[in-house]
Amino acid sequence: MIEWFSYSVIALALVSTLVSVGFAIAGSPPNDYTLGLTALLGLSILAQVVITIWLQVAGSSPTGDIVEYWAYLATALVLAPAAIAWGLIERSRWATIALAVVGFSLAVMMYRMHEIWFVQVM
Repeated sequence: MIEWFSYSVIALALVSTLVSVGFAIAGSPPNDYTLGLTALLGLSILAQVVITIWLQVAGSSPTGDIVEYWAYLATALVLAPAAIAWGLIERSRWATIALAVVGFSLAVMMYRMHEIWFVQVM
């Protein structure tokens, strides 16, 4: 895991959350901004998967439990496309709220993955 990249993904997830909350408060259904930020977030999680594979092939590994790290990463990889699909199928304010919840969840999950990789010592 690259430290600056994980911080940038966390920041992007929080921005996505705030934008989605703003549109949800306004009563707006999912739009290009909310879906686009969630798609960008999903692509950054996919990039994190590639980075993690590359680092593990190069010999780097998390300080914590590797299975827990990969479980978080696999779950994070599924959340963004699922939220986008929900936003495209159900065009209501609740889908925008779901995008906000997924954005916040991904921020928390990326922070936890950062802790597992850098901070947690077994």
